[in-house]
Amino acid sequence: MMLGMRKSIHPLRRWLFERQETAAQFSARTGISTAYLSEIMTGKKYPTLSAIEKITKATKGALTANDFQRRPEPRRRLIPPNPVP
Repeated sequence: MMLGMRKSIHPLRRWLFERQETAAQFSARTGISTAYLSEIMTGKKYPTLSAIEKITKATKGALTANDFQRRPEPRRRLIPPNPVP
């Protein structure tokens, strides 16, 4: 992966970019703070149902709850610390 390249772009960030709308403008239209929008787009937080409803309404259905589903974390194999002899 090249420096500065992300694995994927969050659907909300892509939607804003395609419409040349800033997070601040979107924030003013939805009533969701820019800080919270940033945390959603970076994956630090998942939006509440209320925020998802506001985003869906503001994007006229282009983004829905399916775009904000939590991704399951990869499973880790548990290895016992020391086998009992």
